[in-house]
Amino acid sequence: MQSHSRSNHEIRHHRVWWLLPLAAIFVVTISTPSFARRPEFGLRVTYNALYESNIYHSFADTNQSQALVNALTAKGSWRKKQSRHLLHRVNLDVDYDQYVRNENRNQGSAGISYEPRITYARHGRILLLADIARRQKDLIDDSGQSLTRTLTRSEIDLVLTHRYDLGHLRMEQKIGYENLNYDERDTLAVTQSGTTNVHLTSYDYHAVTAGFLVNFDFSSRLEARVTLDTEKRDYDERKTYTVQYGATIGRPFAIRNFRENAVGVRVAYLFYRENEIRLDADYTRRTDNFENYYGYDHRQYKATLSLRWGPSQDTEISFRFKNKDYPNYHTRNIGTARRVHIDYADLQFEHHVLLVRNITLNAYLRNYNKVSNDPSFDYHDLVAGTGLIFSY
Repeated sequence: MQSHSRSNHEIRHHRVWWLLPLAAIFVVTISTPSFARRPEFGLRVTYNALYESNIYHSFADTNQSQALVNALTAKGSWRKKQSRHLLHRVNLDVDYDQYVRNENRNQGSAGISYEPRITYARHGRILLLADIARRQKDLIDDSGQSLTRTLTRSEIDLVLTHRYDLGHLRMEQKIGYENLNYDERDTLAVTQSGTTNVHLTSYDYHAVTAGFLVNFDFSSRLEARVTLDTEKRDYDERKTYTVQYGATIGRPFAIRNFRENAVGVRVAYLFYRENEIRLDADYTRRTDNFENYYGYDHRQYKATLSLRWGPSQDTEISFRFKNKDYPNYHTRNIGTARRVHIDYADLQFEHHVLLVRNITLNAYLRNYNKVSNDPSFDYHDLVAGTGLIFSY
């Protein structure tokens, strides 16, 4: 639901503006001669039987619940090159996580995207991503708690990207629009023991994003990239409270909006045949509109090792460390004189073995740990299991 402060004229004008890239693609399509190439189809289906140690992301050991999870993902793709300058691509994504004996944690999503690409002057490309999806999202992020908030939402994403290659140099500029609308409004929160009298707040929002990327290939084995991204997000109802009083009923608040700016650096090196190591470093600053109560500084460092053991086996191992420092956010547990900070450590391991043509055995492990000076934000979660991948 859009904010009531926006007039119908503003909404119609905003929607018309975002239809312009689609109209341009349509004009090129009907005016471009047909190219004699058949469509290409692809399908990838993954099933994993997993164990998860803390399905509610509880900070207290006594409240942790473990469960077996059946995770199924499927992605179908259709690709057709209409001419030397125009390529069409359509993707369909479906996934579903089914928790044994814990149905209130089941999550699923389905989405379809259209991604046309126009090539000009040999080295220039214009790409459009138009994505529509229905997803269930676990809203527990920076709070380790036993509250179950798996809500269903509709998503609309539009991203327009311009790319130009100059030898070893690649540059991209993009602008995007995102609109999320949650189904649940004026409903009650649900916990493991049943329904409470706590009414849920709408998380509906819309956002405008922009980004810039520079990628340079120093050689066939070494490349580096720098990314700059910004997002302006406006919520419809979610509140931001003052630094002075905090989240207290009856105290001043404002409907939340924020600006988030991020810079990222990546270096990738092929050190032996197809074996690769990637190093990432990212910094993000989020500034809220109302006394920057929920604003933070976010630093993230990640190392990824991709190993090829031959034509039928490969392994990927990654370790990520990140931290968030909130300059103005305090809680009752730490008092008004201190500020919340959170550290995250995330280790992932995935191994693939090609059994027969089109069928791959998959082994997966993820160990996620979050620690804060406010213990209620802590939680540890271990996910591990095996599965099969079918690709065509």
